[in-house]
Amino acid sequence: EAIKLGLPEDLTADIQDIIGKMDFKVQYEEGYSLVFQGRNEEGLEKLLPLEGEHSDWWNLLFMIGLAYKNMGEIEDAKKYFERILILKPHQVDTMVELGLCEAASYNLDKAIEHFSTAAKIKEDPEVLCNLGMAYLNNGELDEAIYYIERAYELDSEDEITIACLRELDKYR
Repeated sequence: EAIKLGLPEDLTADIQDIIGKMDFKVQYEEGYSLVFQGRNEEGLEKLLPLEGEHSDWWNLLFMIGLAYKNMGEIEDAKKYFERILILKPHQVDTMVELGLCEAASYNLDKAIEHFSTAAKIKEDPEVLCNLGMAYLNNGELDEAIYYIERAYELDSEDEITIACLRELDKYR
């Protein structure tokens, strides 16, 4: 709008340069929003072209991994989440997503490993419930009870925790 109003030529060039530098962030935000709206393929169309110049930007890799996971392309998702953990070894949300991918692939021992690592970094009801449910699905009831009840102690109002507790009660 400012350019349309007739700025000096050097200022116009500066503005165009700045807009060009911000374009990738706009594209990322658009892709990010599309993924969260469930429009994963469209989100990937925005996000994947950014990977070449921003291959070490963990947020970008996370959103690409999430889109693939949402689409059921678990192996592709795992590759992106694993790359993030090379860049940021203590990124809890990535560990959780990787654990969910492993659980979806019926690799419960690996899922438990990822959730356990995440729980050691951040004792969070969501992480603990994921860990408890992985143990439950792996037939380890005592471990499941411990982690899901611990999640409930931390937040007795959390809907996911309450749902996990109800599921656990079916096995007691």
